Amino acid sequence: LSAAARMFGLHERTLIELPFEAKRMVVPDPAWKRKTAGARGLPLGWFDGDTANMSIGQGDLLVTPLQMGALIASVARGETRTKLTIRKLPPGAKVAHGGMPLPLKPNQLQRLRDGFNLVTTGRDGDWRGTGLNVPPPGLTVGGKTGTAEFKTDGQKNNLAWFVGYAPADNPKVAVAVLVEGRAPDPSSPGTSIMRPVSGGKVAGAVARQMFEAWQKNTR
Repeated sequence: LSAAARMFGLHERTLIELPFEAKRMVVPDPAWKRKTAGARGLPLGWFDGDTANMSIGQGDLLVTPLQMGALIASVARGETRTKLTIRKLPPGAKVAHGGMPLPLKPNQLQRLRDGFNLVTTGRDGDWRGTGLNVPPPGLTVGGKTGTAEFKTDGQKNNLAWFVGYAPADNPKVAVAVLVEGRAPDPSSPGTSIMRPVSGGKVAGAVARQMFEAWQKNTR
């Protein structure tokens, strides 16, 4: 897991042309834990729980929205790296992203993309995708929601994520959305009840607006 994360560049800055890009990225592995756990008074070994946390993007893993935007764009393109820029490039411009083809067999890559598609389209009895509200009319979207829990001042908050690309079968645009905090409880309209934000409902709604804007600008 750690080697794959580094393959996508999650251990380093994107080097986009903006000042003050965060540089406290962490891709944990057993060697990193042996080096840092003692200073934090934690057990030095790498446990199954560490692997489980790493597999869902939690625990000691630290990434930024820019990194996740690059990652989902890379998966959409079938490569390991995406070079980010704030410059508007001319149509058809070739960019040397510096990556390599994804080390997956065609059927493995297809299963991954099928999973992204089911997030925004899937329904099976009581089971439903967590991003059904993301695709605007006339556009297919592949992506992934995420909801990470944390506390500030003793109060439970969330980090709501959505990363995705569209059209799902021929990607042209990718987005990464991160919303932090709490929002009004949709099940209690007209009240002041606040709930921690969630990936599908909150970040997904922002992503939908971004895809709608892209649709409008490409017609």
